[in-house]
Amino acid sequence: MTEETKKDDGIVVVTTAGGKAIGIKRPHVLAQYKLVDAIGDSAENRVYLNMCIPLMWVASIDGNPVPQPSTKLQIEGLISRLDEEGITAVSRGIDEHFSRKNEVAAAKK
Repeated sequence: MTEETKKDDGIVVVTTAGGKAIGIKRPHVLAQYKLVDAIGDSAENRVYLNMCIPLMWVASIDGNPVPQPSTKLQIEGLISRLDEEGITAVSRGIDEHFSRKNEVAAAKK
């Protein structure tokens, strides 16, 4: 991840080393339930489920809105679009901008 910017709408844009700009935003709690539904039987596999969780946070790629995937095929398509570099950038962006420890530190300032 080489660059990050935060917008007024709560979206943080993380940019991969390859130049892909990925907008991430804290998902609504309902998104978790919809993700499990979209994953289907594979949601019983904890490793697979945990690998898919960052996908809920993706709001845009290169400025184009990304709807919440609603089928396993759409989930796999988003994984392909992001690639390993993009998924890593999303995970780091979540940790750096949305983790509880960072929210507590910001509140203390």
